[in-house]
Amino acid sequence: GGSAMHPAAAAARRAGVAAATGALFRFYQRCSAAWCARRWGTGLRPRLAAVVVASVLWALWLVHWSVSREPDARPANYAEPVDRSRRRWQGELLRQGEGADGVSAEGGIAVARMAVSPLGSAARPPRWPLYWVLTAPQHEGGRCVEILASWGRLVPPDSLLFLGAERDHISREGYHFVALEAPFDRKALKELLAWKFVMDNFPDREWYVKGDDDTFFVVGNMNRYLEEFDPRLPYYLGCKFHLGGPGGIQYVSGGAGYVLSAAAARRLAENGGAERCAKRYGALSEGDLAVAECLQTVGVTPEDTRDDHGRQRFHAFPYDNHLRWYANGFHLLNFWYHDWVWGPEIEGAGCCGENTTVSFHYMSAKMRHFVFPPPPHYVAAVAPAGALSSLGAALAAPAQAAMLSPPPGPVIAT
Repeated sequence: GGSAMHPAAAAARRAGVAAATGALFRFYQRCSAAWCARRWGTGLRPRLAAVVVASVLWALWLVHWSVSREPDARPANYAEPVDRSRRRWQGELLRQGEGADGVSAEGGIAVARMAVSPLGSAARPPRWPLYWVLTAPQHEGGRCVEILASWGRLVPPDSLLFLGAERDHISREGYHFVALEAPFDRKALKELLAWKFVMDNFPDREWYVKGDDDTFFVVGNMNRYLEEFDPRLPYYLGCKFHLGGPGGIQYVSGGAGYVLSAAAARRLAENGGAERCAKRYGALSEGDLAVAECLQTVGVTPEDTRDDHGRQRFHAFPYDNHLRWYANGFHLLNFWYHDWVWGPEIEGAGCCGENTTVSFHYMSAKMRHFVFPPPPHYVAAVAPAGALSSLGAALAAPAQAAMLSPPPGPVIAT
């Protein structure tokens, strides 16, 4: 912020401006009088004309000076925009000896004064985000097992949950499967009831990561990404869409996975919010749209999650589809993704940042042999190939790419 100008300096400045203005007016008057005398001769008429011309010129100069000058001082309560990134101010905060919880003397949360360590505050041990997967009974033995054999192995059993199972049970590895009281084909109702279960049973998490049973999460990148935000602010993170194109309802792709901070999830759950929204939006065809509508009623809207290069972090299709976007001719097809996705499309070889990508969709039957970032030979083998694919293949059931031999070592994303 800036401080006010000293009174003596301000008075001197005003006197100088007044003197300069008077001198300028007299100069304009003399010049105007000489010009008018040459044009109309001497007498009352040229003198009045000189005064009018000088006054107009003087007024124009004052207007120019007032709009172009810098203000004397910034307002006393001016503050720089708050940097919501934890990393920028954490070191400075610790040097200043501020409170670890970031709570001001008045009892409110001082956003720019929060000391937070990765995935938890300095006052308590870090907690994993709660990853939960919306599934169906017919996929328990296939897709859910595939998740547990790939990215799910990186998540502790108390932080990965499968909702929508046939019955409540615990897997041999200790992962919980939970049944929901909703028909399997009522996607919106299932998702809202799942959020109610999550918040009733896991209210103490800082982050909630939701995926479908064909979503592949790059767990390491996701956890690092969430460290950049404070969970006490209402964040709604995902692949951002506007339904029907610009101006439509803002929501995020449920299949690409999305994230709610603790503050956003509490808003969804408070005062029976999930039950209310289940009654109001449960008949919608898609759960991601129902959740977005519900969150909007409590003041939570999706963030722009693209990285510094404009690339998506949450990807709505399999990695191969994004990588071969132009080779497969997806840019030539007229389908909803081009109009609904938020921001310019960056596809092809530069589609997916190695350190910023957090998820892919439609990865069923591909997860066991997929690693991100992929090895160089995988990119070289896949990128040049491909022919024009149909819209259905691009959206609902992408054609299986030739299965490459997995590279030596682990075949899971880190």
